[in-house]
Amino acid sequence: MIKIHLGDQSDAKVLLGSYVCTDTPGQFKWVPGALTKAVAEGRWIIVEDIDLAPNEVLSILIPLLEKRQLFIPGRGEVFKVPFPEVVSHYLFAKFLFCR
Repeated sequence: MIKIHLGDQSDAKVLLGSYVCTDTPGQFKWVPGALTKAVAEGRWIIVEDIDLAPNEVLSILIPLLEKRQLFIPGRGEVFKVPFPEVVSHYLFAKFLFCR
């Protein structure tokens, strides 16, 4: 189970992931975020204070809740993934809380 506390300073990089520098100059690698890992691995996720999340974060969560798909913009062909979406594992579950 993964627990994420959202607030007005939360951003998509924390949830989806980001590119990080490698030891080789000019090379970057993708490091998945907490939400991406949970969806891909079929883990449960608890999202606290969703009502405080900025629109950028909500625009990521809404398609996941409606279609069980997580779109990760900007990945391109770097990851050797044949499609730009991560389809959720059948055990993936989400729990959202607000105050």
